[in-house]
Amino acid sequence: MSRVRDRTAALSWWPWRTSAALAEHLPPVDDGPGDDGLSFDDVLAGRTHSPDLGRRLSFLVIRWVGCCVGGVLALLVAVRAQLTILDVQTVSGDLTADWLAVAGGLAAGGLVLFASLRLVLRFGSVRRAGSLLVGLPLVMVLMGSLATTHFPPSNFKSDEVRAEWTHLHPTLRHALWVARLGDPTLVLTDLRRGPHDYRFMGQRLPFTSRHYPQSDGYAYAVDLRVHDAGDLQNWARQGLFLLMGLRAERHVGTADHLHISLPVKDPSAI
Repeated sequence: MSRVRDRTAALSWWPWRTSAALAEHLPPVDDGPGDDGLSFDDVLAGRTHSPDLGRRLSFLVIRWVGCCVGGVLALLVAVRAQLTILDVQTVSGDLTADWLAVAGGLAAGGLVLFASLRLVLRFGSVRRAGSLLVGLPLVMVLMGSLATTHFPPSNFKSDEVRAEWTHLHPTLRHALWVARLGDPTLVLTDLRRGPHDYRFMGQRLPFTSRHYPQSDGYAYAVDLRVHDAGDLQNWARQGLFLLMGLRAERHVGTADHLHISLPVKDPSAI
């Protein structure tokens, strides 16, 4: 009777003993996150999305917004740096000095773009960071210089105004390109003028005007059409040019227009 009792007790714990022995030879269970970012506990809890997914998406949105803000800031700094260089330059009437100011301002904008991207992105290596530090200013100088040589024909009032594009100061041309990136509907109505233009319009002949060719041969002012846009859009245009450091005034002469000009000092300009 005791022998039967001992055999029954042995059979009662035998499967558990066998399972424990087998468990010693099995690999450990990994309950960490899988390829989809879900852990074993997440699956048991019925979760279908990783808790890190929202965090990753917010990081991507922050980086994207940071890159956009850095790009806009670089464009504004590029124009303001050109105006600073023009204001402190001592050589007057030198054609190359104007283009050197453009190149210097665009390079400064490239450095600002690099600094902005460095804050929101990981470059990974010193070599990659150095390449961007050199490459971004060069790209800014190249693209900005090419932009000053051409402007879409649809943004001119007429072919006569379009023919005056190269007579406008290159810094002002670059500023107009920056403005067009945010407002592609702006229309240039007048660039360079002479005394005969004022007589033709029936206006009083001004002694000085920023529309006149200045000592370097360029006109320092441009007029923009305003009647085809609402007040909010015109205020936004005016505010953008003011942010870039330019003079932006609403003039009512032969027609209502927005007068944009360089703030640099010149004896023949007003």
